[in-house]
Amino acid sequence: MKEPITGDKELDRLLYQMGEKSVRKIARIPLGKGLTVVARAIRREVPAATTAGHKNKRIKQAIGKRNKKNRRKGYHEAKAGIHVGKKKGAPHAHLLALGTKERFSGKRGVVVRDAKVHRKGRVKPNDFVKRGLQNADSEAMKRIEESFHEEFEKEVRRLRLRGGA
Repeated sequence: MKEPITGDKELDRLLYQMGEKSVRKIARIPLGKGLTVVARAIRREVPAATTAGHKNKRIKQAIGKRNKKNRRKGYHEAKAGIHVGKKKGAPHAHLLALGTKERFSGKRGVVVRDAKVHRKGRVKPNDFVKRGLQNADSEAMKRIEESFHEEFEKEVRRLRLRGGA
């Protein structure tokens, strides 16, 4: 870059010259990098399996991210969490985060001879998604800011090479 951008009017002029597609690209790429930081932090907070012989590899696979443009409204939607993006991993991962009510098997409420009702228990909600988000908050914002500056510099260089600025 030849010289730094010093004012709002110059910034507005450059953004206008770049065009809508370039400006959206400048916004979309940093959001994706920030989401990666958030998704990794949530995966680190997944609690250890309490049942012998089980691992939480599939639960960690269920944590994903999505960064896409809303076609109708014209802005980007970005989110990270359980069962977001490509559906993979454990189908029950959301139950660990949200918890369940008391569960039973057999015929409850019906009086049948020799019918057995077994109590299956309940799952207490776990706030590992919230903790991961809180842990990644400042790091994600830092990564978004750094990436935004990089992408903006690239687009300004491209614009100047084309002779637009």
